[in-house]
Amino acid sequence: MAIDLFRIMHGLDIENDVSGKNAHILVGDGIPGGDAGPQDAAPIGSFFLRTNTETDGLQVYWKHTNVNNSSADWKQSADKDYVDAVASGLSWREPVVVMDDTLYANSAAIPTTGTIDGVALSAGDRVLFTNITDGTEENIWIWDGAAWTEDTNAESDGDAVLVQGGTHAEQQWVYDGTDWVQFGSAAGFTELEHLRNYTGKTGPGAENPTYSSVDVVTQGSSLETAIGDLDDSVGTRTYTNDNVVTDGEDITSSIDALDTAVGNQTYTEDNVVTDGQTLSESVDALDIAIGDLQAADLTITGTNVTGPVVADTIPVAEATESKWIIQVRENATPANRRAVEVHALTDGTNVDHTRYAVLKLGANIAGFSVDVDISGTDMRLLIDATNAFDYVVKRIAYSAF
Repeated sequence: MAIDLFRIMHGLDIENDVSGKNAHILVGDGIPGGDAGPQDAAPIGSFFLRTNTETDGLQVYWKHTNVNNSSADWKQSADKDYVDAVASGLSWREPVVVMDDTLYANSAAIPTTGTIDGVALSAGDRVLFTNITDGTEENIWIWDGAAWTEDTNAESDGDAVLVQGGTHAEQQWVYDGTDWVQFGSAAGFTELEHLRNYTGKTGPGAENPTYSSVDVVTQGSSLETAIGDLDDSVGTRTYTNDNVVTDGEDITSSIDALDTAVGNQTYTEDNVVTDGQTLSESVDALDIAIGDLQAADLTITGTNVTGPVVADTIPVAEATESKWIIQVRENATPANRRAVEVHALTDGTNVDHTRYAVLKLGANIAGFSVDVDISGTDMRLLIDATNAFDYVVKRIAYSAF
């Protein structure tokens, strides 16, 4: 039997450890965006894996903005072969000091003030002009201190150049045979800016960090040195409350002291746990109690039914959260089976649910789906398929505030 994988239905939502940020992984045919559903609702940083036939190495998309509700919110990620193929067609030219995309009627209209895009030019500086009405003059021009001379190397398809300063600093521009276009779009520059900001750099070149506080770290020291200084400082601490820990203890000793103090606890409710128990004993007691509660779970069955079927209904007054394990068998072809676990949460008006741990045997069950909705004051579990099917639903847990 081929290797089996953990399955989820529809997509994956990954959250950080405090649930403050998340990203989705979705699959589907075509270019993502504009579905007025999961693709448009996906947060920035999400991935979409294109599953229909595609041969250009651009089947992975990532969400870079959330303002359009269309495919414009998504960018493609290129594989190595694609990038190598693009790069092999580039002819790199000597860098330019600055790039100017201001519209000029012709080269005679280019300013001769000696300043372009806020950058003061020196004789011999090279500048790329990309927006001249006479497109044949869109090229690199050289400033001699008083006038402009066009680079003798005429632009040709595949020419590439790096911009060193000005508004477009650190961007790469490529001539596509008609126009100069930014290589890789603005995303590459945005990513570079993010990395610089993250490390505290203000621009290209060597630059040591500047720290707002030098109580522990040394001004201008590397991040590695600064982190080492902080680590040494954290070794021994002074505490405002030393009922358990002792001033001057290192963190390990403090945690040991806290661990000992946590060993025996007093509880406001001792229906299951007992005052004075350690946390381990309390968890054991709770685990046993929960096991007894789960023994009272509910099993629901249906035979030769056609969907959609309301397999289970729970009044919201009794449960605002529930879990089910669902097994479905196609009635005409019993070898076709599915199993899926569903976890749902509601506030009585809205409902959120996830479907995961999907197991598959046999061929696809046409139209098979599982959903959870709110009807009146009830939360409902629904099962659907194109052909008649049998099902077993095990409600394994539910709870309410």
